[in-house]
Amino acid sequence: MDRRALLIGILWLALLAGFLAYAAWPVGTTVTLQLAPVDPTDLLRGEYLALGYAIGQVDPALADWEFARGDTVYVALEEGDAVWVARGYWHTRPADGVFLKGTVDDNGRIAFGIERYFIPEGSDADVRVDETWTARVRADGDGNARLLELLQDGVPVTFRYDRAQRS
Repeated sequence: MDRRALLIGILWLALLAGFLAYAAWPVGTTVTLQLAPVDPTDLLRGEYLALGYAIGQVDPALADWEFARGDTVYVALEEGDAVWVARGYWHTRPADGVFLKGTVDDNGRIAFGIERYFIPEGSDADVRVDETWTARVRADGDGNARLLELLQDGVPVTFRYDRAQRS
């Protein structure tokens, strides 16, 4: 009986280690995406920035069909001059190339699951995202996106903790 419990414990630890390794493993293609301004009243709620992506607005000339709220959309990407841009929007997964998988939200934009950037509590976060901002994102082979960092004019953005705010 003790051997069985030990074996089950080892299997659980192996499973947990596998999940952690997958989350940390640098799998996929790193792309830089243009950020699009979001309604200023929603830019900062609490301790995160609300982000919008230029590729999140469907270009009808590049779409294979009209998309409705809740639809899954695959956005095929191609490398542009400074950022990656959409080369097509499809209902089905592209056979090759770099792509992101998203869902059409209530506003008709595509959400990729990377629309919030959490910042340290009490940091100097009075910022406004504009056309000088981009995001480094890792796209895996299934189209899942992982936000790596924000950049302003090509320089990584850092947030300082403002001790005076907490006093």
